[in-house]
Amino acid sequence: MSDDQIRRSPWEELARSPRVWLGLAIAVLAIAFITQNRDPVTINLLFLKMTMPQWVTLLIIFLAGGATGFLLRSRR
Repeated sequence: MSDDQIRRSPWEELARSPRVWLGLAIAVLAIAFITQNRDPVTINLLFLKMTMPQWVTLLIIFLAGGATGFLLRSRR
């Protein structure tokens, strides 16, 4: 039998995909980032003063930047 005739399981197909490995690497880095940045930080914005974990603050800023980029992207 040739390789074309042998059916692979879905798990084998996923294991060969670079996208799966890249996603796993990003997930591991995200978990490491969160565990290392749990200290509370105080944020001053105009008249508001908030205290939250540093990783939450950075996540909010990341999402705000993504939303800004999405809203301001040029339409072609």
